[in-house]
Amino acid sequence: MNSPVRVGLSEFWKLLSQYEDATIQEAVALSQFQFQKLERLGEFKASLLSRMEELAKKIGIDRRDKDLRARLEALERAEIMNSESAGAMLVQMKTESTEIQVACRRLASLRGAYASDVAQSGFLGEG
Repeated sequence: MNSPVRVGLSEFWKLLSQYEDATIQEAVALSQFQFQKLERLGEFKASLLSRMEELAKKIGIDRRDKDLRARLEALERAEIMNSESAGAMLVQMKTESTEIQVACRRLASLRGAYASDVAQSGFLGEG
């Protein structure tokens, strides 16, 4: 018969695998600018992490386990890469936003100048 610790340990490894998969999916979503998917993945990963933390305390996960340490270190590297990608994306989006704002101001200025020229030429209201 399976002991509660063995069942908990099996569940922990399953959750860790799901977290690893979600982190890979997150990298893909970042590269494809899939913001809704990123939001869902972030929520999913947060719930997985909470469950893993609860299980780790409950069953006493051995943090010295070499396989666990290696997987957690790889996950940490992947999370750092995703974070750096998201940061670069934010910089890119801020630049794009600034360029759009400049274009809007220039268009508004052009529209204002055109409306002013039309009013001065006497074409306003004629039709």
